[in-house]
Amino acid sequence: MGIGVALCDCGEKLAKTIDYDAVMKAIQGQNIPIIKINNLCLDAGIDALTKFVQSSSIDKLVVGACTPKFIEYELRNALSSVEEFEFVILREHVAWPHKTEQEKATKKAVILLKTAIAALSVKSKIDRENYQVEQSAVIIGGGVAGIQAALDLASDVKVYLIEKAGELGGNTRNLGKVFPGDLTIQDIINNMIEEIKANPNITVLKNTKITDIAGNPGSYEITIEKLGAEEPETFKSGAIIVATGIEESRPTHLNLGYGKSKDIILQTDLSRMLRDGEVVVPSTGKKPETVLIGNCINCRDENHFYCSKICCTYSIHHAIELAEIGVESAICFMDIRAPYKYENFYREAREKGVSFIRGKLQSVEVGPNNEFIIPVENTLTNELYELTPDLLVLSSALIPAEGSDKLAELLGLKTKESCFISDLYSKTNTSQTAQRGIFIAGAAFTPMSIQEAMSHASSAAAKTLKFLKEGTLTRDLLVPSIDEDLCNGCATCWEICEFKAITMVIKSETEEELVQIASVDPTKCKGCGTCSAVCPTGATQLANYQRGVIFTKIETLMNAIDEENWADSAIIGLTCEECGSCGVDIAGLSGFEYPINIFTIDVPCAGRIGVVDILKGFVEGADGVLVVHCPEPSCHFLFGSHNVNLMVQFTKNILDEIGFESSRLAHVEMVSSDPDKYVKAIEELNEVIKKVGPNPKK
Repeated sequence: MGIGVALCDCGEKLAKTIDYDAVMKAIQGQNIPIIKINNLCLDAGIDALTKFVQSSSIDKLVVGACTPKFIEYELRNALSSVEEFEFVILREHVAWPHKTEQEKATKKAVILLKTAIAALSVKSKIDRENYQVEQSAVIIGGGVAGIQAALDLASDVKVYLIEKAGELGGNTRNLGKVFPGDLTIQDIINNMIEEIKANPNITVLKNTKITDIAGNPGSYEITIEKLGAEEPETFKSGAIIVATGIEESRPTHLNLGYGKSKDIILQTDLSRMLRDGEVVVPSTGKKPETVLIGNCINCRDENHFYCSKICCTYSIHHAIELAEIGVESAICFMDIRAPYKYENFYREAREKGVSFIRGKLQSVEVGPNNEFIIPVENTLTNELYELTPDLLVLSSALIPAEGSDKLAELLGLKTKESCFISDLYSKTNTSQTAQRGIFIAGAAFTPMSIQEAMSHASSAAAKTLKFLKEGTLTRDLLVPSIDEDLCNGCATCWEICEFKAITMVIKSETEEELVQIASVDPTKCKGCGTCSAVCPTGATQLANYQRGVIFTKIETLMNAIDEENWADSAIIGLTCEECGSCGVDIAGLSGFEYPINIFTIDVPCAGRIGVVDILKGFVEGADGVLVVHCPEPSCHFLFGSHNVNLMVQFTKNILDEIGFESSRLAHVEMVSSDPDKYVKAIEELNEVIKKVGPNPKK
């Protein structure tokens, strides 16, 4: 058995930047079996890799492809004979951010692959344990998507439907008719709620919020707080579906009068009026003669770059309903986006006298008597209008529901640039997240219609059920080992462990001396590695992130840089696998370009990074070291970010003491949605290196 390398070129797209023939030649020179696959994420790609692993007797595999957050779960499931993996992120970390530097990008790929191969050569097999999957699911959000997912799942497993409000239905409670047709959403929702009540497998928890989620995929521990309850409750669940939905943004920061005049309202306000049969001007209580609807408010601009997708259709549908009760209306728009059957609404609205003005509202002047004048330029006719409607309705950007960002952090989920929760793979898998056992349903993923939300929820339910029916899962026991010969009983690891996973065991006790050593409880340990970083004797070492493994990566990285005749300076990026690594991924995904001389080494938590790890980088010749990690309040391991901040400052003090430029060491705190901070930190550190020159150790 031995080490092998699998490369994916993402359907030949990455080959535009990386010379795969040159990469394979460099690796084959090390007598390492290697294969290139076009699409490793597809079944055919996994089948080809499985055959390669079997025929080459591989038990340790380097995968050079996209971020493992997309493919690691599938690969580990398919390749049960492979004991250890190392992932080199060629797409997000090399090909995408360095599109214009093909030769250097190829060298960078080779350097990172050599580093991964060396790391695997010193890694040992991690112990694993099997555990049973809890046959239940938690659904967060009781809107139409959450209800649909609950009904789909409840025939097979226990379901907990959690809603923070006092009733189910979510935003659909504000809506009227479901287009096309005359059926109201209230009828649909009420029927679904009756089904929920009649199903003994569904427990509805209203006025409830989630305060903590612990455990592992298939065996999550959910802590909730109910309104008015004295104590929080905890229960177990095998899977989680996020169905938190959307809400309308409130454009009070724009010069459109919203919040200043009662007669400037949002689409949901108009929807409620139409539903209740009371369309009135709020300031007078009288039926309006004219209504102006402004689309694309607070979106498709610097506030929210995206289109909210359903606003055009809703605004046209509302304009038709207004026409049916004798109210004239006009719609100001940038583009009309009403695809498929909804195009018929546009035609119907025109036939019923609805005016369409191609021009976006820029400002609204509100007078002392609540009257307003709205200047609009029709960009099709170049005419300038001054409109004075009785009622102004704004189609404001649809945004993730309040609290979605905090929930995403709690669950360890990535969010997109739009702040909606990221899916696993937008081409084929939009209802699964990168976190195993956590799924997404409806508008928590992106703005969508009610029909689409229900279909998407059914997809999430099907994938959740498939996951739960696996029955048994395997968990890596990524915990520290204690070398009793080196442990001096100082209890530093015990003091710093926030999870109470370390205890001090008394080996012997006399009047003159107490001998104790540290002991790790694997059921409590989260595998952050902070104890390894602070251990003064090196007795505590996190499995596969031992000091020897980190040192091997650094040594091999710098040696490979020399072998590849790397002409530029070199920065080692010590990066946490949570927000730090996700942020680096999203920098590539978002099309950011940044200096190519950053070489990333991941650790489970930045708390694993010790003084000696940082100093090792400079000893081996790195021109700079950049530590990338979560902000302190958002650390997934509680105090890992706090501890690494102390480590960085302590290391800077040491560097100053020995006369080595401490400015070569930098760190950046970022959540996954802050890739610009990462790019800026690299650029700033490169400016420092230009000023102070190359590492004198070179």
